[in-house]
Amino acid sequence: MANKFIIVLFNLNDDENEADFVEWMQENDIPVVTKLSSVTEYNLAKTVGMLGGEGEPPYQYMEIIRVSDFDKLGEEASAEAIQIVGAQFQKKVKDGIWLLSEQIA
Repeated sequence: MANKFIIVLFNLNDDENEADFVEWMQENDIPVVTKLSSVTEYNLAKTVGMLGGEGEPPYQYMEIIRVSDFDKLGEEASAEAIQIVGAQFQKKVKDGIWLLSEQIA
């Protein structure tokens, strides 16, 4: 079975402080998401540059979430705790895109 991932690319809202955001993620979002049985690994990363050094990255941050089953994740995502942290996350970020992906090599 191919590895499955959700990759979320986003920027922080202009009024959002990075340190406060990371603390909120560690205390709220990450614990809720990693409790889901369909989530097998979670990583929050900051973009530090562009390969080749040209220009600014279009996204400051990314979540890389390894998932065992997209259908199961969909079922679990309806839980109240996920809905609450998801709504809070949406208020803290802008330009977010959520990509469902599968490893091919």
